[in-house]
Amino acid sequence: MASKTPSYLQPTASTARRAASSAPPKRAQPHARRRPPLTSVKAPQSTLGDGVICGDSKVPAVESQSAPTTQPSHSHPAEDHAPPPGPIYDSLQIAAQVQSWLFMRSNLQETLASVRQRGQDSSDALAEAISSDSNPESSRIARSEGEKLVLFLDDLANAGTGTRLPQIVHQFLEHERSWLQLQADLMQVVAPLSQLPMPSQEDVQKLKACLDGEASRVASLLKEVDLWNNETSSVHHTLAQLYPILRARSDNIKIASDIIECSIDSIRVCSKV
Repeated sequence: MASKTPSYLQPTASTARRAASSAPPKRAQPHARRRPPLTSVKAPQSTLGDGVICGDSKVPAVESQSAPTTQPSHSHPAEDHAPPPGPIYDSLQIAAQVQSWLFMRSNLQETLASVRQRGQDSSDALAEAISSDSNPESSRIARSEGEKLVLFLDDLANAGTGTRLPQIVHQFLEHERSWLQLQADLMQVVAPLSQLPMPSQEDVQKLKACLDGEASRVASLLKEVDLWNNETSSVHHTLAQLYPILRARSDNIKIASDIIECSIDSIRVCSKV
């Protein structure tokens, strides 16, 4: 516990005034130079790590060993922005290009003229050979055959002929291929039972279905040929030659159907025995 100073030891006001008056005067200190205020200077950043921020400046934690790199100046001289110089045309190069094109054009014109001349010479030679023929009958026959061929080609170029005629020919060719296979199957059915194994009733039924399909195809072809016979064109003369073939083929299919019916009856009888 702190002890209190006795009252008789405490200085009085008169004692304090006397002590102040007896004290020596203080010397005046010379005028101190005022320092300029410190400005914050940012230290260069180091690439070795993050620094410690002190006030406004950032001091790197580890000093870089390499010398500070100077940034290249972004100012470019005025001549860098100038457009590149255009191509220098040489008069000799231009003359060579023009001459090459002129040479190609002259060659094409000469070739075209030569082809026309050869065609004209061939036509004149053919006309002379026809006019100088001593046998007028052969010339007349050749002229007649040529006229028929031209007329036939004109009929083929017709719109109706170009769509109907290929269908008829295609159906006839398909019928020919199917009929060859059916003939081989029919020969197996009508062969003696001692030479070939007896066909089953299912196989014979399939063969009969194929014959019925061919019969309908031949009937359709006959109808198409009949339509062509009513037209006065050179194409119907060619299709008219198919008409007797299709008629005979229709009769053969009917006979084959009768044979199949007899074979089915024979198979049924043999299966019961």
